[in-house]
Amino acid sequence: MNIFTRRRLSLFCLALVLAAWSVSRLSAPASGSMENLYARVMVGMTRQQAVAALQAGERDYVECIYVSGTDERGQRFCTGFSFKGLPPATEIHDAELAVTCNTGESVEVTLGEGGVVTAKRYLPDPDIPRQYWLHLLHRAFGH
Repeated sequence: MNIFTRRRLSLFCLALVLAAWSVSRLSAPASGSMENLYARVMVGMTRQQAVAALQAGERDYVECIYVSGTDERGQRFCTGFSFKGLPPATEIHDAELAVTCNTGESVEVTLGEGGVVTAKRYLPDPDIPRQYWLHLLHRAFGH
């Protein structure tokens, strides 16, 4: 392999890496968006951390907040439009926190015993194919 072929191959690989990086940056979630809220919540977070992350959404963008679950005594709890009424973390047996925005996207967070985040889901608006494909790109690149 001569030196010109190696340079061309190196330049091609560099261009390919730069193109992949550019595409990943173009599809990064906007601050305050549902995808951004999803990215902020991590499995293993406490109840307080998860609620703080979910409250970071833009106020005029979030349409509905729904909380339901069971406490340590087996009593069901349910609140709508607010995280108020959520029992202290030590009293939570299991809970589901859901935030939906006016575009139809949702973020669902599952809390286990002690109010620790055990799972999370981002649900793009099924009526908009672009969001679905961007979501797949985010998952592919680890966002």
